[in-house]
Amino acid sequence: MKYKYIFLIVLGISIFSGATMLVTMQSNSSPLKLIVKSNKETYKLGEIVHLSFELKNISSKDAFIGEVFGVGGGSLTVHVSKDSKNFPEYSPGWGIVDFSPQATLIKPNKSIATSASVLWHLKPNALDGESNEVINEVGKKKLLTTYAFPEPGNYFVKAIFRNNLESEPIQITIEKPQGEDLEVWNKIKDDGNFAYFIQINDFLIPSYKTEEREKFKQKVEKIINTYPNSFYAQSLRQSLEKFNANQAKRQEFLQKLEKQN
Repeated sequence: MKYKYIFLIVLGISIFSGATMLVTMQSNSSPLKLIVKSNKETYKLGEIVHLSFELKNISSKDAFIGEVFGVGGGSLTVHVSKDSKNFPEYSPGWGIVDFSPQATLIKPNKSIATSASVLWHLKPNALDGESNEVINEVGKKKLLTTYAFPEPGNYFVKAIFRNNLESEPIQITIEKPQGEDLEVWNKIKDDGNFAYFIQINDFLIPSYKTEEREKFKQKVEKIINTYPNSFYAQSLRQSLEKFNANQAKRQEFLQKLEKQN
């Protein structure tokens, strides 16, 4: 009986140690390397920045992750900096996608990948009237501008996985537009509706505000018609075509529903 108790104690310690090792392995970022890349190094103001992310197993053993690797999974965040020191978070309201918490296996020297686009940012609310001290504190954690890259210059972008595994920052350059492009930029730079529309191909204005949506659509069409050869007109035209196509599909779907009823 004595030896039975000793065996149970040893077994319990072994199980506890094993569980501790599992937790340590899951929380230890050393087997994994996070890499972020942009599709090019130089962009215009108001141009979508396309990023790709790679999570690589740099160890000699299998690695498991229990989260969705992606910006919509909540485990991967994007951060933008002007000084390469302070990296507030960029977020267009990706939210959290529905997923089953199924572990993903990454073999040694293998990787998994995902991507995201960066342009329109969901600014923090309720900062009007706050002191500069409060605003500066919020600005250390979240971007305070509607455009992720609101002015020309060099920016640094990095990603963070699980709140502790960070990628090396990459540098991108945002150029100031010239001539006709600059004229258009000056018309859209202070209106987040344009950034949202270019990136999402939809209106930021709620669907029940029909008059506001129509007015914004007229603004888009006016820019396209007035500056047909500008860089931004091309982006707006592509978004408008996709928007109109989606609206047509929606109307067709609603009509089918009406006929069925």
